[in-house]
Amino acid sequence: MAGAVLPRGDDVLRGLPELRVAVRAPGRHRDALDARPHQPARVHPQLLGAAADRLVGDRVELGLRGDLRRRGADRRGGARELLGGAEADDAPARRAARLDELARHVRERLERRQRLADHRVHAPDGLVRDDRAGHASRAEQRVALRILQNVERERRPPPRAHGLLEVLPVAIHGTPRSWAKLALRHAPDSAVGLWVSPLAFGSLRGKRGVGLRAGCGARVRGRRSPSARCAGNGCSVAIGVRSSRARPAAVRRILLILRALREPPPNWRRCGGGVAFGGVAFAGVALVSGEALSQDSGQSHGFGASIDRAAARWVAAVDRRPAWVVVLVLAATLGAGVYAARNLGVNADPDAMISGSLPFRERERDFQRSFRAAWDEMLVVVDGDSASSAGRAADAIAERLARHEDLFAKVQLMGGGPFFRRNALLYLELDELEELADRLATVQPFLAEIARDASAVGISDLLAKAVDAQRDGTDVGMDLGAALDKVRTSVAAAARGEAAPDPWGDALIGGSMSEDARHRVIAIRPRADFEELLFAEPAIAAIRADVAELGYGPGNESGIRVRLTGSAVLNYEELIVVETQGKMLALAALTLFTASVYFALRSWRVLFALVTSLVASLVWTNAFAAAAIGHLNQVSATFNVLIVGLGGELGIHVCMRYAELAAKGRSRPQALAETGGTMGSALFSSAVTTAIGFLVFFPTDYRGVAELGLIAGAGVVISLVSSLTLLPALLSLGAAERPRFASASLPAVAKLRHVPIVYARPIRWVAFALALGSLALVPQADFDHNPVNLRDPNTESVQAFEDLLARSSTSPWTVDWIVPDLEAAKALARELDELDVVERTMTLADFVPADQEEKRAVLDTMALLVPIPPPAQAPPGAAAQRAALARLDEALGRAQDTGDAAFQASAARLRETLAEFRKTLDSAPDRAPYLARLQSNVVGSLREQLDELLDSLEPDVVTLETLPPELTEIMVAIDGRQRVTAYPKQDLDLNEPRELDRFIDGVMAVSPDGTGPAVNIIEWGRVTAGAMQQAMGIGTLATAIFLFFLWRNLWDTALAFFPLALAGLVTVATMVLAGWHFDFANVIVLPMLLGMGIDNGVHLVHRHRTNPDEHDVLASSTARAVFFAALTTILAFGSLAFAPHRGMASLGRMLTLGVGLTLISYVVVLPAVLAWDDQRAKRRAARTAAAAEAEAKA
Repeated sequence: MAGAVLPRGDDVLRGLPELRVAVRAPGRHRDALDARPHQPARVHPQLLGAAADRLVGDRVELGLRGDLRRRGADRRGGARELLGGAEADDAPARRAARLDELARHVRERLERRQRLADHRVHAPDGLVRDDRAGHASRAEQRVALRILQNVERERRPPPRAHGLLEVLPVAIHGTPRSWAKLALRHAPDSAVGLWVSPLAFGSLRGKRGVGLRAGCGARVRGRRSPSARCAGNGCSVAIGVRSSRARPAAVRRILLILRALREPPPNWRRCGGGVAFGGVAFAGVALVSGEALSQDSGQSHGFGASIDRAAARWVAAVDRRPAWVVVLVLAATLGAGVYAARNLGVNADPDAMISGSLPFRERERDFQRSFRAAWDEMLVVVDGDSASSAGRAADAIAERLARHEDLFAKVQLMGGGPFFRRNALLYLELDELEELADRLATVQPFLAEIARDASAVGISDLLAKAVDAQRDGTDVGMDLGAALDKVRTSVAAAARGEAAPDPWGDALIGGSMSEDARHRVIAIRPRADFEELLFAEPAIAAIRADVAELGYGPGNESGIRVRLTGSAVLNYEELIVVETQGKMLALAALTLFTASVYFALRSWRVLFALVTSLVASLVWTNAFAAAAIGHLNQVSATFNVLIVGLGGELGIHVCMRYAELAAKGRSRPQALAETGGTMGSALFSSAVTTAIGFLVFFPTDYRGVAELGLIAGAGVVISLVSSLTLLPALLSLGAAERPRFASASLPAVAKLRHVPIVYARPIRWVAFALALGSLALVPQADFDHNPVNLRDPNTESVQAFEDLLARSSTSPWTVDWIVPDLEAAKALARELDELDVVERTMTLADFVPADQEEKRAVLDTMALLVPIPPPAQAPPGAAAQRAALARLDEALGRAQDTGDAAFQASAARLRETLAEFRKTLDSAPDRAPYLARLQSNVVGSLREQLDELLDSLEPDVVTLETLPPELTEIMVAIDGRQRVTAYPKQDLDLNEPRELDRFIDGVMAVSPDGTGPAVNIIEWGRVTAGAMQQAMGIGTLATAIFLFFLWRNLWDTALAFFPLALAGLVTVATMVLAGWHFDFANVIVLPMLLGMGIDNGVHLVHRHRTNPDEHDVLASSTARAVFFAALTTILAFGSLAFAPHRGMASLGRMLTLGVGLTLISYVVVLPAVLAWDDQRAKRRAARTAAAAEAEAKA
């Protein structure tokens, strides 16, 4: 504590040179009054400006807001008590003369102020200082005017009193039971009580549980209190303020009792001397204590005030040397960029994105170590018009891919190869095999013709005989009309000189094969280098090249379609799509961001400074990622987009506040310093709460998002430093431009701005109803575990995967178990087969066909029906082919006599095509190529099918011991344990989250040790959802604790959180009503909204509390900064909603909806609640003042 003489050269107080005030100024006003005696005080303009604005009203006595009265004195003369102690020995005439002298000096001071108003200069530290002694600032002028108004009411002489008084304000301590202490040194004898109304110190207004304490012999209302402090240099009276509801009546009684002295105490010199207080001196003390304790200025004390002061000094220091700051920061940024480029790698391993210590991950690793087979990393799906054509194509592709040992660790044809080609008929059911034998008996004559002459001539004659037979009513054992249509397609293609699909398909045995036999799958395990983000690209390129060389590429005419899918391919195509679409969307978002920020700031120079600051933040954040983690994963690679949005928000607040102050006439140094001093704690709390919203991801098991949270959280702090360092430095360079401030002065905007105040009550009720309704819908929200639903549905890999998923036999979403032996495998399979969600199970025993003896007998009979073809012969000549076509044409002409309209139409179409082919031959100079193409197209695969049929009629004896190694390694682990696989029911729609959950929950209830793709998908989703819930819980708690620690006010913390909670509830309810699901992409939206949305509450509540006289918070630069920051976020992420990639679109929709609702909640609902809070505080203050008045009169 030190005595500070108020400006001795200041004419306002020249008439009272002995007045001193002992001030320990808390909060940001510590430097408001200089502590050096006999030196002009440096008075911050905001301090006295706030004093003039706040100390206005009927109850203002010489700048002291309140009704300070001495018991028994005339209650209309508060200032008499103020001057009574200082003039205890003066006559009333002398006191009146002093008042006259004070008024004269004030008037002279005002006149000189008018003459010398242009001589004001600005100190480097941003404080207003006059260039001549005795010339006050504008704020001091307003205080002087208030003094003149009050002096006229203080002409009556006060009662005589003796004593010296010293006021010492002490800042609030941040405990749950906070105690604000105001010490008054006095002597215990001959003291009388004075009352100060609730208006004197705003911190006491609205507080519950006010306690009064006195010590060292002092008595309060006749009782001695042992709990007071005695510092040795005087006694004290403490005012206790607790956040408790225990004693609400105390507020309405006596808020404060001060002991004034009638005569000087004997120990006054030991107490450090007496200091009379009065006039502007006590006004400054009251202002400082009011700022320290006021509920309306909750952010201006303690830790927040320290941040404001530090930010103001830091920005002022930057403003003094802006060029050096820019050079140093950009040089450091360049070094950070080089470091990041050299050390920041990529980890594209999907398994690294989730904790490996989870039980399902441990089961998955055990399964992969135990089996040597390839899994679903890459799947080559081969679709054909027939089972035989698909099988032949799959065999050829698998054989070719197996040669790439440098790219593929394992290539495995599922259900194919020489073993299954030879023993395929054994795996048919006995009745199916007998049906095949009957059909072969029916077509045996045709088989003989094919075996005798499998050429275009033989096929033409065969078709002619079949047409005549069907015309005569004979069953030919096939759909002859469909066969004629396929032959017609082959002939038409030959007329064009092109190849055609196989017209015969599975004409011999295809009728007995299932539909799934036309779809073959090749499983591939690539040799992956996960340090490359596109590690699958070389393997995918090799597969596509081999497929094209074999003639099965896109657009081939063989009827074979080859597609790639699997986890590695899906991730690769997703990265390609995200990169391609991301560039376009990023360009659109950057354009919209720039336009919105420019509209808000109206200055290209400020916009350039903001963008440069953002780029520096991005570079430093990448350097932090390289140092802290060393790599990026597929999720954390998106942090740059987040930093642009979040860092841009901090910069927008700085620029908007700077523009507002510059538009009010502040010079550039003053505007920058005041921006730091008024925005420091708000920016700090905003950055901390946002960082908390991301850092809470770090302890979760979802490592991909955990790393993103760490990087993004650090990036927000880096953006804060950049916004208070590089951004002010760039704004300080060049000419002192005054940015045009985008005000909301349009009539339409002004009307909308007043809506939350005018309709505050309906808005509060609507918000309450929305909260209740949304709360009822929240439990209906669910999580979509299918990651394929996030991909672009137009990509090849997604379409192929969904086709596999639609077929039970090829569904990649299976559940696997490892059991000790085959008997245990059979027992588990029997239990699983009884479930209504299981289509079938598979164990090693299922690969040993049942009823082999009976099936062999049927096969022996079938062997008698199939003739052995002669050796291959030379193709027939041109004349023979033309003659055969003529015979076929004649037979087709006779077919028009049948009564089957469909058959007649097929025959007529083929006859027309044959006529066109003959015309082509007649006009062609060289007929050989057309005839050769006809031979190839018409014969198709008949000879190969006949050979395969003959081969399958002599199967092996299949036992567990004779199963091939490529089959046993799928079902038997290295240590001999057995595998059991369950396939989902075909009628289950696994694209629906609840259906997949039902399948997994059903089979895991039988045996909880399952693993496999389906289990991993579900568990990944549950871990992700749990991680988000954990992050939400921890983030909310941590943010609330931080804000309570910063503000020391539970109600203000609730005000900041309530609109965000409302927006979150309405967001989830809207999702339910729209039929949207949470998924792996949008599940991070709610924690992100916590981090981003709470900033709005921090800024708006901070602005409202630090500017209580500013009734329209929506007209402030803070509200506009909140609006434009949210607008840039909506524009940046809203463009994602139109992306073809479903995951990006889902994230964009959710963020746009959430940020939009958050903005509406903060700019509509929060002002309505603040209006109610202000009304409630005014009513409470009025009741307290009335109670104090009544108590004083009593």
